[in-house]
Amino acid sequence: MRIYDRPAPVLDILEEHLEEGAFLYHARRRCFSDGRFAWDDARDREMRLDAHLHALVLGGRSSAQLLQEKLVLKADEDPGESFVAAAVLP
Repeated sequence: MRIYDRPAPVLDILEEHLEEGAFLYHARRRCFSDGRFAWDDARDREMRLDAHLHALVLGGRSSAQLLQEKLVLKADEDPGESFVAAAVLP
């Protein structure tokens, strides 16, 4: 019987995905609230956001540990990070 063992994801890379996802969340909100943006721009940002969310899903338990503390939005924290955590953890 073969056992496949994946190496643990690098936390720096997962943190980058979290930061990029939070940035794209804010960009997405601006895109929907500002009438000057084209729907193609919204689609492109949505696809980029999905890619970062998917990367965090692939991070497994390491991502869960990173994102668990982000689920509750504190006064000085980024709502984009809370969005990313809520989208990935369930």
